[in-house]
Amino acid sequence: MVNLQSVEQKLLLLALLFVVGGSIVANLFAWDVKWQIPLIYAALYVLLSVVIEIRDGQAPTASTHYRNSDEFFLSFTRLVRTAERHVYTSYVCNTPPLSFQSPAAQWLREHYEEMHGLANYHARVVTINSGVDAVNTAILDDTAVLLLLTADGSSMSGHSLETAEAVNSFRDYYRSWWASAEPLETYAQRTDLMSPDH
Repeated sequence: MVNLQSVEQKLLLLALLFVVGGSIVANLFAWDVKWQIPLIYAALYVLLSVVIEIRDGQAPTASTHYRNSDEFFLSFTRLVRTAERHVYTSYVCNTPPLSFQSPAAQWLREHYEEMHGLANYHARVVTINSGVDAVNTAILDDTAVLLLLTADGSSMSGHSLETAEAVNSFRDYYRSWWASAEPLETYAQRTDLMSPDH
């Protein structure tokens, strides 16, 4: 099978040699300028083709840094709205509520009630025993991975990686977390989250 790009590169090289040779011959024989114009256009075409090939060969920026949570969540929202198949997210906080009477626990109950029964929505709970927050992730289709980092529970920053390699690696990492997590329904039953007393 013929590689068209390789053929085009060879033709461009031949055209460049022809243009250089033609320019030398035109100057030696003092050809009229009107006969040199096609050579000038050929030279411009060769230069433009080389510039386009260089530009197309450059990879776009595959990483973005978000300085604060506002920048991060604006980008996250934009990417979620354009997602077509999958959105995988994790949000792990190192300091859980002191009791189920806390506002955070009330939110979990409300969230469970709102999302219960949705066929395309699944939530799980991961219990961590570490002094450091986990790296929170969002994986959107095969497009991007967003990483949310917290320091001391007070400041946040984030990064997005927009390469297929990053998406595949973090999807495998996410699936490991998912497999070890407890379904929200099971967690709610085990902790009596849905009982009227809480």
